[in-house]
Amino acid sequence: MTEQAHRPSTDAIVAFIRQHPDSNSRREIAKYFGLKGQDRSWLRAKLKAMADDGLIEQQAKWGSEPRELPSVLLLEVLPGGVTATPVEKEWRDPNLVLTLKTNRMLKSARDGDRVLAQIKTENQTLVAKPFKHIPKPKTRMVVGRYNRGMLESSNRRDQSAFHVSVDDIGKYKLMNGDLVQAETVDEKAFGLTPVSILRVIATAQEAQSVSSFSLISAAEQNLRLDFPVEVLQEAESAGPPLEAGRTDLRRVPLVTIDGADARDFDDAIWATPWQRDGSQELRGHKIIVAIADVAQYVSPASALDKEAYARGNSTYFPDRVLPMLPEALSNGWCSLVPHEDRGCLAVEMHIDLEGQLKRYKFIRGIMRSHARLIYEDVEQAIQQGDNSAIGSSIWQTTVKPALDAFNVLKTAREKRGALDIDVPEQVVVLSDDDSRVDSVSPRARLIAHQLIEEFMVLANVAAAMALEAVHQGCMYRLHEEPDPIKLDALKKLLRGTPAEVPGRQPLEPSSLNHILRKIDGEDYAPMIHEQVLRSQMQAYYGPTNVGHFGLALSKYAHFTSPIRRYADLCVHRALILGFKLGDGGEALGARGDPKRIGEQISWTERQSVLAERAANDRYLSAYLQSSLGEIVEASVASVTTFGVFFRLDRGHAQAFMPMSLIGEDRYRLDKTSTALVGERWGKVISMGQRAQVKIMDVDPLTGSISVQATNWVEGGGLPYKPIADPNNGKKRLRSHRKRRALRGGDSSQTKRKNTRMHQNR
Repeated sequence: MTEQAHRPSTDAIVAFIRQHPDSNSRREIAKYFGLKGQDRSWLRAKLKAMADDGLIEQQAKWGSEPRELPSVLLLEVLPGGVTATPVEKEWRDPNLVLTLKTNRMLKSARDGDRVLAQIKTENQTLVAKPFKHIPKPKTRMVVGRYNRGMLESSNRRDQSAFHVSVDDIGKYKLMNGDLVQAETVDEKAFGLTPVSILRVIATAQEAQSVSSFSLISAAEQNLRLDFPVEVLQEAESAGPPLEAGRTDLRRVPLVTIDGADARDFDDAIWATPWQRDGSQELRGHKIIVAIADVAQYVSPASALDKEAYARGNSTYFPDRVLPMLPEALSNGWCSLVPHEDRGCLAVEMHIDLEGQLKRYKFIRGIMRSHARLIYEDVEQAIQQGDNSAIGSSIWQTTVKPALDAFNVLKTAREKRGALDIDVPEQVVVLSDDDSRVDSVSPRARLIAHQLIEEFMVLANVAAAMALEAVHQGCMYRLHEEPDPIKLDALKKLLRGTPAEVPGRQPLEPSSLNHILRKIDGEDYAPMIHEQVLRSQMQAYYGPTNVGHFGLALSKYAHFTSPIRRYADLCVHRALILGFKLGDGGEALGARGDPKRIGEQISWTERQSVLAERAANDRYLSAYLQSSLGEIVEASVASVTTFGVFFRLDRGHAQAFMPMSLIGEDRYRLDKTSTALVGERWGKVISMGQRAQVKIMDVDPLTGSISVQATNWVEGGGLPYKPIADPNNGKKRLRSHRKRRALRGGDSSQTKRKNTRMHQNR
C-alpha cells in the first residue's frame, strides 16, 4: 500500500507544503494524501495544531514554512538543558549543536522543548540566546518496533517507550516485532506517551532481515518508498530514442566505468590526443562525456517530473536504492547499457597540456556503449598492465588515452588547490538473503575512481560556462568558504601539532591542504581530516553563483547524473533550450522561483544524507552484535562534557562511553574542547588517543554502541596544551575576599560595620 493511503505524519505534510508552494490548500493536501470523511476533519485540526506549534503559517495557502530569519533559529533543547539542535530539517546537521546562553526564560525549558533563539558570536564561539519558550509540540513522528502494547523508538534520544492503543493494535493487526511509523497524541500525558499508528513499515517476519534498517531510516526522514500509479505508467510507456535531430556517436568507442554492483549506467567517457592540425605535435586532449538523455523521457510538469522534484534525488542504502525515477527509466531507457542504442546529451571538450578547458561543444546524440567496465578491472590494467579483463582494443582506444588526460587534469587540480580530504567511506556488504551483515570495510580509493571524478568535474564546469555564455539561468552547485569561527576552532585543534598556526595569525582556507600534508602519518590524522571536513560549509543548489570552494572552481553545476539528481535535469533542460537541441528544453524558473527550487532539492538531499548515515549506523551496530563483550582497538574521535566518542577499528563504527565509566577521577572538558583532563591526577584523554575498549551494549534499532575503555595507550593523540584562563586571577581574588568576609576579615562589608561602631561611640 502506498504512503498516500494513510494519515500523513507532520513531517510528510510539511514536505508536501514545501514542495507545492502554490497549491497547498487544505483541500489539495487532503486530495494528495487520499483523505476522506472523518480524515478531512482530522486534517483540519492537524493543520491548526501545526500552525500553533510554529511549523507552518496559518493562511489561505498554508505558507511553506515559518519565515526564515537569518539570525534566528528554532531549536530543540537537548538532555541536560545546556545545548540545543535546530528543529527544521533544512538547518539540521549532526555536528551542529549550539550552546544555550542561560537566562530566566530558559530555566522553564525541559528536554525536548523548543526555543526561538538569536544566534550570536561571543569570543569566537557560536551561542544561542533564547527569547521565546515554545513547549513541546503537540505531536511528533515516532518510528520504532511494536512490543506488547508499547512502541520502542528507533531514536536513541527517546528515554522511554510509547503507548499504543488497543484500537490501533486491532486496526493494524499488530504483532510483536512489527516496525511501525506513528505520531504522538499527547506529549503531556501521564505515564507513557500515547501514539497513533500511521502505517506498518515491516512485519515482524520482515523485520528479522537486517535490510529493515533501511526502511526504518527512510521512514524517519519521510522518504518516498513507492511511486504513484500514474508515474509508473508514464515510465513504462517510454521507448527507444528517436534518431532524428541527433548526432550519431555510435562509432565513438564510449565506455561506462562503474562499480561491480551498479545497476544503472548514466555516464560514458572517451578520450584521444588533441594534436595540432597537420602535425603530430600534442596540444592536449579531447574528451567526450556522454550522459543519459533523461529530458527526452521526463517532460516538464509531467507526473514523472513532479515526482522527481518531490524526491529531489536518489537515496542509496546497502541493500536497496530509493530511485528518483522508476526502474523502467533508471535501469532501462536512461541506462547506457552496452551495445544498445541510447539517447544522450554529450559534451565534447578540449583541454590543453596545463589542464585548462579551451573548447567545449554540447551535442544531443545517439550512442552505443562499447563496454561496461568495472573499476577494479580498470585499476588492474593501470597498475599492473593487465588489460585482459577489459580487452586490449578498449584499453588502446579509450582507457589509455583517458588515463593520459586524467594525469593532466589531476595536476591542474592540485595546482588550483582543490581540497584533498581523506575520510574513507565504509562499504557494508549483506549476505545473499539479507539476514546478516557479512562485512564492513573502507572503500578503496582507486585511480579509476579519480579518473571518472575528474572527467565528471570537467563536464560540470563546461555546463556552467556554457549556460552563462548563452545567458541561460543555471542551477549551480555551490560551496562557500568555511566559517571563520569553525576555522578558528580548527586552529585551536592544531596547537602543538606539526601544522600549528603560530600566534594570532588566522587560519586561511587556502592553507587546509598544507595542514593535511603536515599531519600525514600521525595517529590523529584521521580525526584532523574529519574536523577539516566538518569545518566546511554545506554545499547546496542555487541560481546565484558564489563558486565552489572545495573544488576551487569559480563556475560549477551538476550535469552528469540526471537519473539520480533533479538539479542535473534542470541543467540538461536549460542546455537543450540554450543551444536549440530539440524538444524537452526549459529555462530555469519557467515554472517557479529558481531559488525555491534550489532550496527544495538541497533539502531533499540533506534528508537522504541523514537517512543514509542512520542506516549505516544501524548496519554497523548489527555487524558488531556478535562482538558483544569483546575487547577491540579504538581511537578517541571526540570528547564532550558527558563522555567520549570512539572510532572502533572494527568497521570504523562510532561508539560512546559515558563520563561515569571513564575512571575514578573527575574529568573536565578543556577549553580547547579537544581533551578531558582529570582534576586529581591530571590524566589527559585527547582526540586521536588509542585505547582498547570493551563492547558493553549494541542496539541496532537505534544504531548505538556503548563501550568501556579497559586500557589506555599512553602517548599519542593530539598534543595537549592547556589554554590559560584570563579570568582566573579575578576568580581567585573574588574567592579570597569571600573567605575573608566569612572569617570577619577586612571585607568592604566588615569595614562599613566597623565605621558605624566607631561613629556610635
